[in-house]
Amino acid sequence: MAVFVLSSFPILLIFLLMAFFHFGAAKASLIGYVFCLFISVLFFGANRWVLYFSHIKGFWYTLDVLLIIWAAFIFYLIVEKSGAIRLLGEVLPSLTPSKDLQALLVGWVFASFLQGVGGFGVPVAVVAPILVGLNFSLLQAVLIPSIGHGWAVTFGSLGSSFRALIATTAQPIQPLGVATALLLGSAGLGCGFSVLYLTGGWKSIRQSWFQALSLGLLMGGILILMVWKGLWNLASFLSATAGLVWTLVIIAFKNHAQFSFREVLGKLGRSFSGYWILVAVIILVQFLPPLQRYLQNFTLYSDLPAFHTNSGIIHLDVREIPAERVGNLHLFIHPGVVLLYACLITYLFYWLKKEIPSRSYRMILQDAARRLIPTTLCVWSMVTVAVIMENCGMTSVIASTMSHLAFNHYSLIAPWIGAIGAFITGSNTNSNILFGLLQSHTAQFLHIPIYLILAGQTAGASLGSVLAPAKIIVGTSTTGLVGKEGLVLKKLLPFVILEVLLISMILYYFV
Repeated sequence: MAVFVLSSFPILLIFLLMAFFHFGAAKASLIGYVFCLFISVLFFGANRWVLYFSHIKGFWYTLDVLLIIWAAFIFYLIVEKSGAIRLLGEVLPSLTPSKDLQALLVGWVFASFLQGVGGFGVPVAVVAPILVGLNFSLLQAVLIPSIGHGWAVTFGSLGSSFRALIATTAQPIQPLGVATALLLGSAGLGCGFSVLYLTGGWKSIRQSWFQALSLGLLMGGILILMVWKGLWNLASFLSATAGLVWTLVIIAFKNHAQFSFREVLGKLGRSFSGYWILVAVIILVQFLPPLQRYLQNFTLYSDLPAFHTNSGIIHLDVREIPAERVGNLHLFIHPGVVLLYACLITYLFYWLKKEIPSRSYRMILQDAARRLIPTTLCVWSMVTVAVIMENCGMTSVIASTMSHLAFNHYSLIAPWIGAIGAFITGSNTNSNILFGLLQSHTAQFLHIPIYLILAGQTAGASLGSVLAPAKIIVGTSTTGLVGKEGLVLKKLLPFVILEVLLISMILYYFV
């Protein structure tokens, strides 16, 4: 048990610092990184070569993830500076006077759409003030988009969280992607009905159950289809876009609004122009085999030699780490690089149409740096901690202990580990980095399909991320609820627990 405590101490320390001492994710992860170095050297026999090669491997994993995070956020800022987000925020709420449909359209579908290409707290920050303007209470305005976008996080931000999982665990995209989409598609239905309950209780559910059910089935089905077809980095965006279209159909059918479809579609088309460029660029690169085969020849990587640990104070067996190639970063077709292409083309498009201020790229890059440098430090330190723990055998110790404790019921636990990790670290991405290898090793010990456990990990993290204090603060700061973060957390908790319980039961059934 002492070895288990030592092995898990870096993770436990990060948890304690964030959950009880209110440290930021970047600061807590850096402290956890320092203690991980100390423990690995003193107790687990990490020598200079273990640390050196672990940092090289950690660098490549970090770069793989951060390329997407930075590019996705820059793309969002470009679209936001063009006024497209503001225009969407003006058009969508005016379509119907029905509170239920407004909540579904703006708080669920539109919030999920924003998560598809933005993330990082953007859905709540943008949607909450819109709901306040529609006469929702301040508390409802924060709770509704928080719950509404949770299902879209893993494949949102252009797939950055899912990319982090496959980069850290070295698992193939399929069947992991489809399994994850199935869990999140199911959870999406729960998000829709939760939004209705937050709007008007059981009365809203009785009145608008068909709208929520049809939207949930449509968006969940599109999510699964897109992931299956290889468009996992656009899955949340495209499924939410389909949801927007279907909501317009529902509104027209219900005759809730008097508006010109031609005018509305024209405004929506202008708002979506940057996103169409994004879709076109990604499809061009991913689905033109001759171009893809040629561009795959340009790859960056590092060849690491074999190395080994020493025995350490606790006298574990010496670990032999075989030679391997790390990185394999496709210089011109990496998802993050493709997003940068889209950023450049979209910026030029808006600039030529005079919809974006001259030289606004400076403000965009400065804003991205200001907001993403803490994220960058956090991702780097957590990735490095995960790699050091893996190379020193700490992850294996934790996995074997948990497998003995959980035995045949581990599939029920896996999503909760992901959810707790997202709450602690502030994001789905960080939870996948911190616990991905642990979940993978535990599945191996228990002879459970690894892809199912990892699907539970990231699906749980997706839903649990809405409880992250950093996200809650974003919502309260834009609605005048500053200082009420504890109340928001308390109100969100039952909904998140029910949603994570749902995917736990589904996962348990299939395992």
